[in-house]
Amino acid sequence: MNSPHIIRLRGPWQRRVLSGKNRGDLTTVQVPSSWVDDLGADFCGEVEYSRFFNRPTGIDKATSIGLVFQEIVGDGIILLNGTKLDETKWPDYPHRVDLADKLEGRNELLVRVTTILAEEMRSRDPSSNDVAASGLVGEVHLEIG
Repeated sequence: MNSPHIIRLRGPWQRRVLSGKNRGDLTTVQVPSSWVDDLGADFCGEVEYSRFFNRPTGIDKATSIGLVFQEIVGDGIILLNGTKLDETKWPDYPHRVDLADKLEGRNELLVRVTTILAEEMRSRDPSSNDVAASGLVGEVHLEIG
């Protein structure tokens, strides 16, 4: 059996803060990454990651195409070209979404991630200084096979 061809979607991604502190901030990031580095370990809220990619060439209707998320810390909503594809719940990863018949020539991928992980950690142990990575902390890639 042949292993699938992998196209990594590392970046650039645009990350916009939709709620919580720093609402409205727009930053260019590479994925995988954690927003703890620039939004802080205490950030709770919703962020939206977006990026464009082109339909891979040389594929036909019989070709399997999956969008794979190695890990999202938080709950995610995945949209492609404005259409909701799926929802994810942390820690259920890796997560694969079938893209058969859904790709256009140019595609916009949006991933909305909501987390209250920092609040949950503080409520369990207010004296803890543990920092939890959040956001698209695992690789995102297309699997063609």
